[in-house]
Amino acid sequence: MQHVVEQERSGLKSWSGVAQRHHLQLAAVLVVAAAFRFWHLDWGTDSADGRFHGLHPDERGLIHAAGLLAESLKPALSSYGALSLYLPWATWPLAQVLSVELFDEANRRGTFVMLRALSATAALFSVVLTWMLGCRLADERAGLLAASLLAVATLSIQQAHYYTVDGLVTTTTLVTVLLCLRALERDRWIDWLGIGVAVGLTAGLRINGLILMAPVIVAAALGADRNLRRIFIRCIACAGAALATLLLLQPYMILDPMLYFGRDGVGNLVNAAAIATGKIPRIWTLYDSAQTPYWYHLTSLMAHAVGPALQVAGLAGLLWLANRRRSADLVCLAFVLSFVLVIGRLEAKNIRYLTPMIPFLCVSAGVLITDGYRQAGKPWRQLAVAATAICLISSSLYAFAYVRVYGQIDPRIESLDHIRKSFVADARIGYEHTGVSLSELVRPEDQFRWDPDPLGALFNLDRFLLSSEKVAMVYRWLHDVDGVVIVDVARMRHFAAVADRYPIEAEFYQELFSGRAGFEIIADVDRGPGLGPWSLTFRSSDPSFDGFDHPRVTVLRRTTDQMQHLASSWVGRLQSDPAFIDKHLLAASRAMKLADLESAGSHLDIAAEIAPQHRLPLLFRCEILLRQGRDKESDILWKGMIDEMGTGAGSFWQHESVGLQFAGATLNKLGASVIGQRCLETAAKLGT
Repeated sequence: MQHVVEQERSGLKSWSGVAQRHHLQLAAVLVVAAAFRFWHLDWGTDSADGRFHGLHPDERGLIHAAGLLAESLKPALSSYGALSLYLPWATWPLAQVLSVELFDEANRRGTFVMLRALSATAALFSVVLTWMLGCRLADERAGLLAASLLAVATLSIQQAHYYTVDGLVTTTTLVTVLLCLRALERDRWIDWLGIGVAVGLTAGLRINGLILMAPVIVAAALGADRNLRRIFIRCIACAGAALATLLLLQPYMILDPMLYFGRDGVGNLVNAAAIATGKIPRIWTLYDSAQTPYWYHLTSLMAHAVGPALQVAGLAGLLWLANRRRSADLVCLAFVLSFVLVIGRLEAKNIRYLTPMIPFLCVSAGVLITDGYRQAGKPWRQLAVAATAICLISSSLYAFAYVRVYGQIDPRIESLDHIRKSFVADARIGYEHTGVSLSELVRPEDQFRWDPDPLGALFNLDRFLLSSEKVAMVYRWLHDVDGVVIVDVARMRHFAAVADRYPIEAEFYQELFSGRAGFEIIADVDRGPGLGPWSLTFRSSDPSFDGFDHPRVTVLRRTTDQMQHLASSWVGRLQSDPAFIDKHLLAASRAMKLADLESAGSHLDIAAEIAPQHRLPLLFRCEILLRQGRDKESDILWKGMIDEMGTGAGSFWQHESVGLQFAGATLNKLGASVIGQRCLETAAKLGT
């Protein structure tokens, strides 16, 4: 008996030693994870004068909306969940201790650093949750490996440096899945209600958190009691708790539903969803729209997010979980599959949307490697050890290379130094008027005159402008400026990806950078991730991956005054090119002046075939119908266009009304004066 007791004590001491060693290893992993995530949270500071600039437009908008809650509890931004607006206020007690006045413009840097620290803390907690998930799916070794991989996962590190919702959603997603796994082991109502609260909190950060109902349903179906009635009741209880939590966080979904579901407001949920799905085109989704759904996520985005080694190991691990088919594996796979199916179909394919999926890649890789290590035979163990080394070393080097970005001066701020050296004080500088414009970063002593580019207007008015009119507008802008600053991810890379749809915009940048537009490059600031002399900057990646913290910025200076000649040459080429509608509308105009309405209509048919969505051929057709005495048909065509544009009262996007002004002027020049005047009158009624 005494011998048995001594054996038990010896085994207990041995287990205790293993557990202690394991926790020490986890602590070391967390130290590494914290070092990466908290490194230079003050990025965006101008080292010359200490002024801070919020260089991430989503972060800046979110923090601004959170600050407005002090004036009204009604959120000013509904595209993100209200919980993301409440959380900054949770740091208020700590801010008081640190003498940081939250949302005070005079202490902007302190506010941003505090809230970025909140993101970094949530990201660090995600490492712990990933360890727990790995332990549940396999053992402590898998959990430790999964946590180690997430600690050095580049996308997770990047998102920890912004106060945006993706990292926070990752944390609540992991909590929800872990609660689902616990519910597999015990069937208690409190567990399902807790899961519902977690789902509601996730949806309170971003509405697509409701995707988590997929693993909830799988967990309910795989529980101890598989009675259909009980499965249904579990799901209903969970869904009810989720809905109640969401409405508690966002009561204005009921009190003022138009705030979320109306068509007004830049931060409106419905408009944000319409942009993400491609129903409302925006410049920043053009690059994404040119990519293949799903395939782009599983290849390019994932490779840039975590590196090729972890990408391959993670995807192979997901297949391994599907092969094992354990209940816990199926719950995790239910989330991953539903997440990919929903996110992958979006027109907007921003890399940050993959953030909640990264821990599951790390866990599946950890499970695959540790299961392989336990297989009989030396080759399996050697392969598992090699896979571990490759994933950890390559991911760590990638992470080291990336965090260098936050310790160096931002390219946008650095480009201003080149402008100061190359231009006189009152020089006129052209810049791209985007979410973060270069003109906002100038120092008080700078006396440059800043002239916003017309490319945004060209995009918004695309269906109302002739190609030759676009060229004229661009060259009028270039004629008035002494220099131009181009941020590659602001517009250029987006238009280049869809040059077939926006040929004028894409060719403009080619002309500008080649020198044919009369400008020369005097500075090209292109610094990003790297290790010593080796660069790991990939300009072929998703623009949002490098656009927020290390865009490429080019400064150009005018070398010629021959703008009129350059513009005339390009305009002449467009007006004679049958691939553009200009040639055919001009031909229709000449035919109409000769009273050859049939010939004019034929030219309009060709123009409509070239550009089916363009408004000018349709409007010109209205004029032809009027001259043919077919007033009723003309009115039907006009009314259908107006209804399709949606320019009535309460419309959010008013670009169409501005477009009618341009269309009216163009039609008057082409001789379609009746419809041209109608366009101008309609635009005036809309308040343009």
